[in-house]
Amino acid sequence: MTSNTSHGFTLLEVMAALTILAILSVALYTLFNQSSRAVRALSQTIDADEALFLFYNQVDKDLSAAYIPLIAHREHVQNQEDAKNKNSTTKETKPTIEKLFWAKTVNNGQLETLTFLSTNSLSDYNHIHPRLTRIVYRLKEQSHSPPSFVLSRQEVYDVSQRDFSASQGRAYTILDNIRSFKISFISQKIQKTEEEKEDTPKEFVTGTSWSSDESALKNGLFLPSYVRIEVERWDAALSSSVESVFEFKIMAHELANAPLAPEQKSAEMKGVEKKIRIDPAIEEKLRALQEKLGHT
Repeated sequence: MTSNTSHGFTLLEVMAALTILAILSVALYTLFNQSSRAVRALSQTIDADEALFLFYNQVDKDLSAAYIPLIAHREHVQNQEDAKNKNSTTKETKPTIEKLFWAKTVNNGQLETLTFLSTNSLSDYNHIHPRLTRIVYRLKEQSHSPPSFVLSRQEVYDVSQRDFSASQGRAYTILDNIRSFKISFISQKIQKTEEEKEDTPKEFVTGTSWSSDESALKNGLFLPSYVRIEVERWDAALSSSVESVFEFKIMAHELANAPLAPEQKSAEMKGVEKKIRIDPAIEEKLRALQEKLGHT
């Protein structure tokens, strides 16, 4: 005769298994939660760095290509000559292009508007844009809490136009979630004589605003040497902020800030005319072609 005996788990064994399972579940959940937070933080950092990189790349290209047309130098030299000749009845020449490099700031350097001429016009496959364009940067407040700002970029193709409001060209955002955006301009003092250029060390002056119309008349400076930007951005949760500092060099500042005197300009132009003089044989062929076209 055989006996039927059933084997099972005791209550103590079941409770021990459930305890171990609960501990493993909590450990796995904690590990997953920490990994998710790390991935989210890394993704936000990458997005923030990418936004700053795109901002730096665009502003660097625009400022590096800042340009002062030759006509501005001519008008500046003419106004200087008229100012020296006090008996002259000639009226001061009004600039053909105003605000060649102009910035308006508030609250100790907080940017409001920055505009300048640049040869860095954005490409468009559907339209042909002029190479020289006016770049306009504006800082506008966003309806967020805490307060934040957005930086927009705009191109105006008619550089002589005195109204470059937002309606004159499409503006788009290049940086958002800005807590503060301070800008300053570093300019080098112009040495008047060759001896000063050789012996005197370079001296730089920093200011929080710039107007080419005023600085050109006072000390002959059309462009600053460097532009320094201190931008502080909120994180995605708008709970903390990170500050970044950028410095941009304006390549054309030495050439733009050292216009030639009228007699130097005429001598320089004579040298250019000699360099671009047409070959006599080609000139003779062109003359013969003009005569032939004239007879027909």
